[in-house]
Amino acid sequence: KIFNNKLMMLCIATAFISTGQGVISPLLPIFAKNLNITVSSIGFAVSIFAFARLLFNFPIGIITDKIGRRPLLILGPLINAFGIILTGYSNSLTMLLFARFISGIGHGMYTLAALAYISDISDDSNRARFIGMNQAALLAGVAIGPAIGGILAELYGIRMPFYFIGIIVALASFYSAMRLPETLIKQKEKKATSINKETTLSAKNLLIKLIKSMKFVSIGLVTIAIFLTRQGSRHTIIPLLAVTKLNISTGMIGIIFTVQAIMHLIVLIPASFLADKYGRRKVILPSLIAAGFCLLLYTFSGSLLSFILVSILISLAMALAGPAPAAYVVDISPKEITGIAMSLYRTAGDIGFVIGPPILGFIADKYSLETSLEINSVFLFIVAIIFFIFGNEKFKKST
Repeated sequence: KIFNNKLMMLCIATAFISTGQGVISPLLPIFAKNLNITVSSIGFAVSIFAFARLLFNFPIGIITDKIGRRPLLILGPLINAFGIILTGYSNSLTMLLFARFISGIGHGMYTLAALAYISDISDDSNRARFIGMNQAALLAGVAIGPAIGGILAELYGIRMPFYFIGIIVALASFYSAMRLPETLIKQKEKKATSINKETTLSAKNLLIKLIKSMKFVSIGLVTIAIFLTRQGSRHTIIPLLAVTKLNISTGMIGIIFTVQAIMHLIVLIPASFLADKYGRRKVILPSLIAAGFCLLLYTFSGSLLSFILVSILISLAMALAGPAPAAYVVDISPKEITGIAMSLYRTAGDIGFVIGPPILGFIADKYSLETSLEINSVFLFIVAIIFFIFGNEKFKKST
């Protein structure tokens, strides 16, 4: 069964949350620039959101298993909304960093609880489709957000989108409270089994072996590179390049980001099909190489039209990888530790999210925005070479 009432209700809440992220992503660097802070500081303002999530992932996971999914699905959006509205009120770097940190905690609470919720209401035959539908809801919200934020910023000022979307995200909390029942109790009853010491020891040995394998190391680097590029270049450096070099308005930047999100959403399903039919490696490598070349093309963009074309190309390039890296991790991981392996995969993504904006921002401050994109491009090429050498796979084509 693909359609599930609980899943549909969760997807609606996810769309509310992701619309908030869609509004904020292209506007945050511009908002921070208006506070007269350096590009590297803007990078920290972007990445501290992921740092908060990375820092609180483990304790949030424990809380989710102890008190249930529903409390975090309700509380998470409220905390996130508070952080977003506080961001709009920020008039200093310290206040901005604090607001983004709070927002990151709330977003992490909802995201982890939502994944656990999907796990509770799904089984092995439909779990991937359930997660995919929630991801589609996320992308839909991200696609709508930038256009809304850009138009509000042009009409009412750069702070208004943060106030508006803070209210929208808060509505997700009330929606969750009204529509999402708790699922943890049934899950506990289903999994009321004990794990002996021998099994635990075996899992630890398998985990150590996995971490030491170059396949896992190389896919970890791929994941870091993807998130570093997404947050460092696409969501930090490129909007600044559009404003400072091409004088593109915030409204147009919002529309461009919306088009990128729509293209990603359209490519998501075909990319999943290609990864299943031809192998994960055969879509990951072209994605990395194409994204690297697109970053170089940005440095030559001299008009709005060329900027839009490159923005569409890099969206297609990065969407090509789609779910392939996550699928690759599952492919190479022993079944006994699939969950742990996926948590490490998510951690690699958060690392890229955290380090990308400040590192590329520092390079931009020291040299130029174009130089930061060029270095990011070189990093993508190096990671592609490493994955080409060590990321071989024994893949059977799907029928």
